[in-house]
Amino acid sequence: MLDGDREVGVGAYRAAVDTYVGSEYHRHSPRFPDGVAGVKAGAGAYFEQFPQLTIAPKRTIAEGDLVAVHSHYVEAPGERGRAVIDLPLVSARN
Repeated sequence: MLDGDREVGVGAYRAAVDTYVGSEYHRHSPRFPDGVAGVKAGAGAYFEQFPQLTIAPKRTIAEGDLVAVHSHYVEAPGERGRAVIDLPLVSARN
């Protein structure tokens, strides 16, 4: 992957958090506190742990307030990577 892919993937993740994550957001991982601050703290720590991380979004499926985001994460160059599925519950922001 090109180096720019990381910035697009990680940047898109951060932008999506700012745009779509509300204060009532509950993360499925017990390592991440709830809400925007928790997502940013947890994801930020992950991005720091893997500075060469690339995230390539592959598919996004939405129906009502359910969303599935399929991405390919590669934590270091030369690794095979892994498929990651996020299943956030979303709602319209007022």
